[in-house]
Amino acid sequence: MLLAEDVASKFLEFSMRDAKYITPLKLQTLMYFAYGMYAKNHEKPLFDECFQAWKNAPVLRTIFHKFKFFGRENIKDYGNNGRIVNLKEHGFIFETQMDKETEELIEYVWNELKDVGVKKLSDWTRLNNSPWQKSYEENKNNPINFKEVKDYFTRILLF
Repeated sequence: MLLAEDVASKFLEFSMRDAKYITPLKLQTLMYFAYGMYAKNHEKPLFDECFQAWKNAPVLRTIFHKFKFFGRENIKDYGNNGRIVNLKEHGFIFETQMDKETEELIEYVWNELKDVGVKKLSDWTRLNNSPWQKSYEENKNNPINFKEVKDYFTRILLF
């Protein structure tokens, strides 16, 4: 099974390739849609970590902590005291042991959603009767049940 970081790395690889830079929140929402699509197609999680119902969207805690440095800014090679810090050199993008079918699913999600604004993506994750909506409680980061995600993505047609 993949790690959440493997999937994040793949989305960032596509982001850099297409020069369509994304914020940490958009990364989280893209990962959630990939997780849901994978669950629908394979009836098992894409990675071990489960999403939590945070205020603005489903969030993976490890991904939040890895990319919180960027805040609301786009994740890309960035300046640090006058020098460029490369995402690959700092372990944000790396080679993964991902099978071709999984990589194609992630790229499909990327191609379908890369031009959708982060607010709209976040809103989509929080629709009525969504797994997020069923799990969310103010000031708590409740886990989002995998079966709820699988069933939800099986019921709806997103793209």
